[in-house]
Amino acid sequence: MQLQDVVAANPVIAGIQDDKGLNAALTADVKVVFTLYGSILNIGDIVAQLKAAKKIVFVDVDLVEGLASRPSAVEFIAKTTDADGILSSKGHLLAVARQK
Repeated sequence: MQLQDVVAANPVIAGIQDDKGLNAALTADVKVVFTLYGSILNIGDIVAQLKAAKKIVFVDVDLVEGLASRPSAVEFIAKTTDADGILSSKGHLLAVARQK
């Protein structure tokens, strides 16, 4: 299924900024979650909890503590989490993500 189909079928997207938001999203009637917090120490666990709750998860790599605005940040998320995609305001990181 394409992202636009998922969003069309699920127009409400949860954006989580802390553990309280994570806990709310786990049981909320939303399919797509934008993860807007975390660190290199816990982002894998955050994503794993959301995936276990059958969520489609996007991680904002600009907001994960310990990651720099470098291609390796995208590679780190791709290799260490089961995230479905990334968010970033940095164009060069989006170009790297398209190749993954």
